[in-house]
Amino acid sequence: MFIRILLLFTLLTTSIFAKVTLSDNSKYDNFSIEYFYDKSSSLDITDLKTQSFLKSNNSFTFGYIDGTTWFKIEIKNSSDSEDYILSFSEAIWKEFNLYRKIDTLFIEEKNGLDIPLSSRSICDVNPAFEIHIAKNSTQTFYIQGQTIASQIGRFEILSAKEYYNPSKISTVDLYSAFALILMVIVILNSYSYILTKSNAYIYYIAYTLASIVFSSMHSGSYLVLGFHGWSEGLHVVGTFVILFLLLFSDKFLNLKEELPLTHKFFIFSAGVFLLFSLLIFNNVTYSSLLFNIYSALFFLVLFFAVIKVFLNGSNAAKYYLIALLIYAPLMALMIATFNTFLPYTEFTRHSFLAGALIEIIFFTLILTSRYRTINLQKIEIQKELIFEQSKNEEFLETQILERTKEIQESKKELELLASTDSMTKLYNRRYFTEISKSLLDLAKRNKSYTTVIMLDIDKFKNVNDTYGHKVGDKVIISLASLLLKYSRKSDIVSRWGGEEFVVLLPQTNQEGAYTIAQKMRYEAENLVLKLEGNREVKFTISIGISHIDLEHDLDVEMAIHRADEALYEAKSTGRNRVCLFNDSL
Repeated sequence: MFIRILLLFTLLTTSIFAKVTLSDNSKYDNFSIEYFYDKSSSLDITDLKTQSFLKSNNSFTFGYIDGTTWFKIEIKNSSDSEDYILSFSEAIWKEFNLYRKIDTLFIEEKNGLDIPLSSRSICDVNPAFEIHIAKNSTQTFYIQGQTIASQIGRFEILSAKEYYNPSKISTVDLYSAFALILMVIVILNSYSYILTKSNAYIYYIAYTLASIVFSSMHSGSYLVLGFHGWSEGLHVVGTFVILFLLLFSDKFLNLKEELPLTHKFFIFSAGVFLLFSLLIFNNVTYSSLLFNIYSALFFLVLFFAVIKVFLNGSNAAKYYLIALLIYAPLMALMIATFNTFLPYTEFTRHSFLAGALIEIIFFTLILTSRYRTINLQKIEIQKELIFEQSKNEEFLETQILERTKEIQESKKELELLASTDSMTKLYNRRYFTEISKSLLDLAKRNKSYTTVIMLDIDKFKNVNDTYGHKVGDKVIISLASLLLKYSRKSDIVSRWGGEEFVVLLPQTNQEGAYTIAQKMRYEAENLVLKLEGNREVKFTISIGISHIDLEHDLDVEMAIHRADEALYEAKSTGRNRVCLFNDSL
């Protein structure tokens, strides 16, 4: 409300002065203009005499409207100079044509995206016109403007010396520096992709490249390279910027496993943004506005997803959230300016550039750190494998214990991998999957028995329904402690999801695993949790066991699948029991 009142006050005060009076200043950047909106785009310069013009400041934002806007600038020259430059700050207008009256005729000078730089009287990506006004005379100029983007911009009148000042830093210079920095980032991430083959880097590289093109559309700097002006380009490329950010975020946050419903929304939104790119490309009415609205919805869901994954124990999501908190407010300033919620200023219009740069650099540091951590882990595991080969089988368990201890002591190095479940402090499913690959390779190399135990809590839904989810959480935590109690340091104990747990036992056959599983089952059956009000909670567990087939199993997931079938057998035959997998299941 304050901003709207301020805009109204500015409009009223500037409307008092109908003319721009030139004195001896070299730059005029605060004056009154008049404008008229031709929705049908059917009027020409000779039709304007009968139209009523409205007043506005030389800096304006009219939002997303179709049709043609005519601007009227009346200039009185009280200076000693007669030659000036009338410049405009935005290159995103498809047409931006100047009309000046000489004798009884209007002379048209074309500008805007439809006009190549080589055909303009002043070779600048932003519209600019040379104007000649005799001393102590007044002249009126009309500008015809049309764009499918938001109708925003700022008029300025400058002396030739001021306009052509070689030390002046233009927006094109800033956007070019931005593009150069991003190209260096693309090269760095391309190298990381070659080393890791991770699709997250591909999506991030595509997002960075799209940001470079998007920024060049914002500033018009791409015209310097000889490309033809593309009036739909700003929003078409904008759809791909968000599309690639979506794909990168989905992969980086592992939403397919962490938040399956959000993952499905992201995949759906990818199709929506592709549809928007086609609609905007074909200049469908209101498609740009609807794109902005849906983008706002997507960013709200993205914030929710990042926070949720962070609360689930992912440190990588924490740094991702920090990057978004820096980027989103500055991008919101630009969007609010385009949609008339904020006045047009250099800060509200271009500050998103700083936010985008910080965000992209932040993401690059996160990915680089993540790659370094993963790479260090792989190197250490490879060293372990080489070292283990040189030892006799009798020392194998000792070496695994030492390696497990080293991994636990290297927790700071592995924080970004978010290896533990936030509730039980056991390893999470993602870490279990990664470390099991190395342990499977080691078991195959040494032809050593390895067994998988899969278990869950019987009738756990009844516990939640009867006592509430807080008590259910206590049951899960107590079971986790029980599993750790009966597990060796070399075993990998993981919360698989909900009330399900998986234990990987190196150097253990099915018979040995069965003995351990029975101890776990018996302990759980006799465990009593004390609650307030002298209430007690008891629970039982069912367990399935399968050994890893060293000749045929490609990964541990195959053994887990067999253990799950054995678990199903335990459930279907009465619960609170241990079943070994056999081919007849």
